[in-house]
Amino acid sequence: MRRAAIIAVMALASCGAPTPGEEAMAELSVSMRAEADMVRRGVDLPLIFDGRCTDDCSGHRAGYLWALDRPGVDTIDCDPARQGRSFAEGCAKGVVAASLQ
Repeated sequence: MRRAAIIAVMALASCGAPTPGEEAMAELSVSMRAEADMVRRGVDLPLIFDGRCTDDCSGHRAGYLWALDRPGVDTIDCDPARQGRSFAEGCAKGVVAASLQ
Protein backbone atom coordinates (compact mmCIF):
# COMPACT_ATOMS: atom_id res chain seq x y z
CA MET A 1 0.00 0.00 0.00
CA ARG A 2 2.76 2.45 0.91
CA ARG A 3 4.58 1.70 -2.32
CA ALA A 4 1.40 2.43 -4.29
CA ALA A 5 1.04 5.78 -2.53
CA ILE A 6 4.64 6.70 -3.33
CA ILE A 7 4.15 5.74 -6.96
CA ALA A 8 0.95 7.81 -7.12
CA VAL A 9 2.74 10.86 -5.70
CA MET A 10 5.62 10.41 -8.13
CA ALA A 11 3.16 10.10 -11.01
CA LEU A 12 1.45 13.33 -10.02
CA ALA A 13 4.77 15.11 -9.72
CA SER A 14 5.91 13.91 -13.11
CA CYS A 15 2.69 14.96 -14.85
CA GLY A 16 3.31 18.59 -14.04
CA ALA A 17 0.82 19.11 -11.23
CA PRO A 18 1.72 22.42 -9.60
CA THR A 19 2.91 22.49 -6.03
CA PRO A 20 1.12 24.77 -3.54
CA GLY A 21 4.03 27.21 -3.83
CA GLU A 22 3.77 27.26 -7.60
CA GLU A 23 0.02 27.83 -7.38
CA ALA A 24 0.55 30.74 -4.99
CA MET A 25 3.15 32.30 -7.30
CA ALA A 26 0.81 31.89 -10.28
CA GLU A 27 -2.00 33.61 -8.37
CA LEU A 28 0.34 36.41 -7.33
CA SER A 29 1.51 36.82 -10.90
CA VAL A 30 -2.09 37.14 -12.11
CA SER A 31 -2.76 39.66 -9.35
CA MET A 32 0.30 41.73 -10.28
CA ARG A 33 -0.66 41.71 -13.98
CA ALA A 34 -4.12 42.98 -13.00
CA GLU A 35 -2.54 45.66 -10.81
CA ALA A 36 -0.23 46.73 -13.63
CA ASP A 37 -3.20 46.99 -15.98
CA MET A 38 -5.04 49.16 -13.45
CA VAL A 39 -2.02 51.46 -13.08
CA ARG A 40 -1.68 51.75 -16.86
CA ARG A 41 -5.37 52.75 -17.05
CA GLY A 42 -5.12 55.06 -14.03
CA VAL A 43 -7.79 53.16 -12.05
CA ASP A 44 -7.90 52.99 -8.22
CA LEU A 45 -4.43 54.50 -7.84
CA PRO A 46 -4.80 55.63 -4.19
CA LEU A 47 -5.84 52.08 -3.29
CA ILE A 48 -2.95 50.49 -5.20
CA PHE A 49 -0.43 52.85 -3.60
CA ASP A 50 -1.81 52.34 -0.09
CA GLY A 51 -3.21 55.85 0.18
CA ARG A 52 0.27 57.37 0.07
CA CYS A 53 -0.49 59.54 -2.96
CA THR A 54 -1.02 63.24 -2.83
CA ASP A 55 -3.42 64.66 -5.37
CA ASP A 56 -3.68 62.43 -8.44
CA CYS A 57 -0.93 59.82 -7.80
CA SER A 58 0.88 60.94 -10.96
CA GLY A 59 4.35 60.57 -9.41
CA HIS A 60 3.64 57.08 -8.09
CA ARG A 61 2.09 56.07 -11.41
CA ALA A 62 5.02 57.45 -13.42
CA GLY A 63 7.54 55.55 -11.30
CA TYR A 64 5.55 52.32 -11.49
CA LEU A 65 5.21 52.49 -15.25
CA TRP A 66 8.87 53.50 -15.65
CA ALA A 67 9.92 50.34 -13.80
CA LEU A 68 7.52 48.11 -15.76
CA ASP A 69 8.85 49.41 -19.06
CA ARG A 70 12.49 48.66 -18.18
CA PRO A 71 13.23 44.97 -17.76
CA GLY A 72 16.05 44.35 -15.32
CA VAL A 73 15.53 47.56 -13.35
CA ASP A 74 16.26 47.12 -9.65
CA THR A 75 14.94 49.02 -6.65
CA ILE A 76 18.34 50.73 -6.38
CA ASP A 77 17.38 52.52 -9.60
CA CYS A 78 14.39 54.02 -7.75
CA ASP A 79 16.45 56.59 -5.89
CA PRO A 80 14.25 59.24 -4.22
CA ALA A 81 17.18 61.67 -4.15
CA ARG A 82 17.26 61.70 -7.95
CA GLN A 83 13.59 61.24 -8.82
CA GLY A 84 11.48 62.32 -5.87
CA ARG A 85 9.75 60.33 -3.14
CA SER A 86 6.48 59.52 -4.92
CA PHE A 87 8.23 58.45 -8.13
CA ALA A 88 10.63 56.28 -6.12
CA GLU A 89 7.80 54.61 -4.17
CA GLY A 90 5.91 53.86 -7.38
CA CYS A 91 9.09 52.67 -9.03
CA ALA A 92 9.85 50.24 -6.19
CA LYS A 93 6.34 48.79 -6.41
CA GLY A 94 6.71 48.53 -10.19
CA VAL A 95 9.99 46.64 -9.83
CA VAL A 96 8.23 44.05 -7.66
CA ALA A 97 5.34 43.81 -10.11
CA ALA A 98 7.69 43.37 -13.06
CA SER A 99 9.60 40.62 -11.32
CA LEU A 100 6.39 38.63 -10.77
CA GLN A 101 4.98 38.91 -14.28
